Amino acid sequence: MKKFIFTLVLLIIIAATVFYFGYVSFRIPEGSYGVVLTKTNGYDHPVLSPGSFQWMWQGLLPTNLRLFHIRLQEQTVSLDFNGELPSAGAYENYADAEVDFALRVKALFRYRLRPQSLPQIFQRAGINAETSDYSDILLETYQVIETDVKTLFADALRTLVEDENFDLGAADFEEALNARITREIPQLQDFDISLSDYSFPDLDLYRKVKENYLAYLERSHEIAVQALEAASSARTREISRIEVLKEYGALLQEYPVLLEIFRDQSDEPLIVLPETD
Repeated sequence: MKKFIFTLVLLIIIAATVFYFGYVSFRIPEGSYGVVLTKTNGYDHPVLSPGSFQWMWQGLLPTNLRLFHIRLQEQTVSLDFNGELPSAGAYENYADAEVDFALRVKALFRYRLRPQSLPQIFQRAGINAETSDYSDILLETYQVIETDVKTLFADALRTLVEDENFDLGAADFEEALNARITREIPQLQDFDISLSDYSFPDLDLYRKVKENYLAYLERSHEIAVQALEAASSARTREISRIEVLKEYGALLQEYPVLLEIFRDQSDEPLIVLPETD
C-alpha cells in the first residue's frame, strides 16, 4: 500500500512538473502578450495572451524555449496635409477673383499593433534567444508605421482629387483611407481616424472655372491659327508678286524694244532704274 501511494505521489509530482514547465501562459504578465521562440521551431508558434491556456512540450527541454513579454498600447499619429486641386494656380489666376482651390486636412490616427504580427517583427529584427534587450523593437516598428500611414494619408487625398468626378467629404475620405490601411498595413487593428480640420474648396466653382479656362484656351488657339494662316497667305501673295516682277524684268532685258512700246502707250513717263553691277 505504501509503495502504491509513493508511486502515485511520484507520478503526481512528475505530472505537475511536466505541466508546470509546459504551461507557458501563466508566465505572461497581465496586459502583455507572449512571443515564443524555441530552438526546435523558431518563431513558428501562436502569440500567447494572458488568461489563455497554452501548454507546449518544447518548454520541457532545458534552454529550448524563450518567452518575450510585450505590452501593446494604443498609438497615435498626427497627420497634416496641405495641397491644392490639379492646375489650381492656373485656374485661380484666370478667375482673377478671390478664389481658393487649396486643400487642408488635419487628422489624428489611433491604432494598435495586431498581436499576431509580433513573431514576424521579432524575426525580421533578428531577435534571438541570446538577445537581452529588445525594448526598442516596437519603437522602431511604430516609426515605420507612422511613415507608412502619413504616406497613405497623402496618397489617398491625391488619388481622390485626381478623379474628375470626385465629390469628397469627410466620411468619404475616412472610408478611403481605412480601406487602404487595411489592405496595405495589415499588422494594424482597432484603428480609427478623426479629422480635426477639414478645409476643402468649392468643387462646383472649381469645375466651372476649369470649363471656362479650357474654353478660353481653345478660343485663343483658334485665333492664333487664323492669324498664322492670314500671315502665311499675305506672304504667299507677296512672294508671287515678286516672282511676276522678276519675270517682267527678265523679259524687258531680253527685249528692250518693249520699253519703247510701253512708253508710247502710257500717259505717265516710265521710270527706268539704272543697271547695277
